[in-house]
Order: sequence, then C-alpha cells, then structure tokens
Amino acid sequence: LAFTGDMDTNDNTKAVLRLVKNEKAEALMLFGDLNYHDDPAGAIKQITDILGESFPVFSSIGAHENLIDLENKKYAEGREWPVYEQDFLRRVRNTPGADCTGAYGLDSLCHFRGIGFVLSGAFAQAPQSHHERYIKTALSSDSSTWKLCVFHNSDWEYPEVMAIMEECRREGAIITVGHDHAYGRTYVLNSFITKNVIGSASPLHIKKGQTFLAISGLGGQGRGQGDDTGQGGAER
Repeated sequence: LAFTGDMDTNDNTKAVLRLVKNEKAEALMLFGDLNYHDDPAGAIKQITDILGESFPVFSSIGAHENLIDLENKKYAEGREWPVYEQDFLRRVRNTPGADCTGAYGLDSLCHFRGIGFVLSGAFAQAPQSHHERYIKTALSSDSSTWKLCVFHNSDWEYPEVMAIMEECRREGAIITVGHDHAYGRTYVLNSFITKNVIGSASPLHIKKGQTFLAISGLGGQGRGQGDDTGQGGAER
C-alpha cells in the first residue's frame, strides 16, 4: 500500500504517483484533499494516466471534498466527493481481494489482501460522535490481523479527536492521516491522552491497546513548516 494525501493536478503530484508506480505498490490509500481547484475529473484523470484505470484507490473524504449536511447529503459549492466515490468504488469492485461496505470514504469498512481499514469522514465532516460510533463498531467486528483507521485530519486540541483516536488504539488499529503537508509519526503509545510511549525501537509492536499515528500529507500540494504529529515528545 502507498499512503498519501493533499494532492493537486500538478507536476509534484504526478511525481508522487510515478513513485507509487515505480515502487510497485499494489493499491493507493488517500487521506482526502485530492484537488485544490474543484476539479475531481482532472484529479481522477491524473491518477488514471499514471497508474491506470483499474488501479485500486481507497480514500477518505477531505476538507476540500466536504459534506456540509450529513443527513441530507448536501455538499459545499464546488465540492464533488460523489465523483471520486463513483470512480474509486468502481476500481475497488473490479479488484480481486478488495471490498468496501458502508458509505465509501465517510463511514466504510474496507478490506484489501488481509488488511481491514475504516475510511472515515472524521474531522472533515460533522458530527464526530457519528464517526466515533461507526469506527468502534466496525473495528470491533473485524477479524483482520492488520487494521487501519484512515481519515483526513487529527486536530489534537479537541476531546472528540482524542476519543476517536482512542477507539482506534483500543482495537490496535494503526492511525493514518493527512491534512498537514508533512510526514511524521509517533512512537508506539498506549494512550494518546497521556502520550505514554511504550515502544520506540523497530520493529514496532502493534496490538490491541497500543498503536502509533502517522501523517503522510506530501501528495504534491506543497510542504508545510516541519513534520509535526502534535504529540510532543511522543513523536519520532
């Protein structure tokens, strides 16, 4: 799996996609913010031109594809998540060993070659309590050896953020996010609230009750200032 987010229709993102191809990744995992010019068709064409029309893509929704009304599925003007959803689901359905159930990219449980992961709209789409309940139910019912929590952003200062990350940790799911145009990861923690480090040496030991968080937002839309996971001394 290749992981990235915060892309655009530009040469930087094309270089990232070529790297995915050259490294022989078997699927692409995205964290939203797939285009900054309200051009989902262009973003999809760029992926297709480099990786092919059948290459599997899994993605959570980002701030630039944001739903503004969950109940009535209303989208902010110019935001076109359904365009991405239609194309990415087509790819998943045509990929042996891949499946997704639920609302793709918002509250969905997916599988790819033995890996189970939740694609969540957490922190890109309210209400957060809805996503927290879905993540808890989906992860606790999944028997995959490897589990991932995939969502766009993790804003550490809010209690609801910690609540969702703690649900992922309890199930031993690796947390992967974008939003920040940077790369970073924490050490293995058994609490995101207290930032208690229990493992810093490789290999990392992941199991129920302990995991790490990784940010991978270098998809081509520039680079931010520093590589900060927000975890202070708990970050690598």
